[in-house]
Amino acid sequence: MNQEEKPQPVSLSTAQEEVKEEDLNDEKLKDEEVKEAELKVDGKLYERYVLEGDKAIYALPKGYVALTFDDGPSAYTEEIVDILKEQEVAATFLFIGKNTRKFPEAVAYASEQMMSVGNHSWDHADLEHLKRAEKLENVGMAAKAIEELTKQTNTVFRPPYGSISDTLIEDLSKNKMKVLMWNRDPEDWKADSSAAIMNYFQKVDPSGGIYVLHEKEKTVKALPAIIKYLKNKKLKFVIFE
Repeated sequence: MNQEEKPQPVSLSTAQEEVKEEDLNDEKLKDEEVKEAELKVDGKLYERYVLEGDKAIYALPKGYVALTFDDGPSAYTEEIVDILKEQEVAATFLFIGKNTRKFPEAVAYASEQMMSVGNHSWDHADLEHLKRAEKLENVGMAAKAIEELTKQTNTVFRPPYGSISDTLIEDLSKNKMKVLMWNRDPEDWKADSSAAIMNYFQKVDPSGGIYVLHEKEKTVKALPAIIKYLKNKKLKFVIFE
């Protein structure tokens, strides 16, 4: 990143405790409150899952599923959004701050089409290699860039590489930003074909799954079949806020 291009830092502050995926047992999931807001996309309904409390979220209750897309915006963002709209579902996009400068229209488009837009850091750095203040500056720069384009408060953050500490969760939580993790990973970023991505979906139980996907050509090609498969499982799609 060129020094002259660096945005002004945005301060964030502190509060919470990391939850590992194995700690999320059924009883805790039953206690999670899923708040519904009816949003119409071509006449169909999906739900917003409100991230609450002071924990990172790794999974959904049974009967629910979420598609999330990391590392955008990209040349594929609007195509992904259009596929989702055509299939009458929604997804959560976790955008990298510096990428918003290359594809600002894509960020605005995703938000305008009622997708959830979250934060994936400024530059996809492993934040746990940074000092505490530097972590907050990095996330804050991305938040500012995204908010300028969506005109909405950035409340959802996903750490690059899933690298997250208790202190960062604390700092983000104090600023009303929640940490969204995942529990289903097709590793589409290195898949050799769209069929390989689809094969993963067919081998795992999707109920309660938060899928981490990426804005890649093979993923775009697989997406209609993925959505159809999940719909056939009678699962409720959710986005996060």
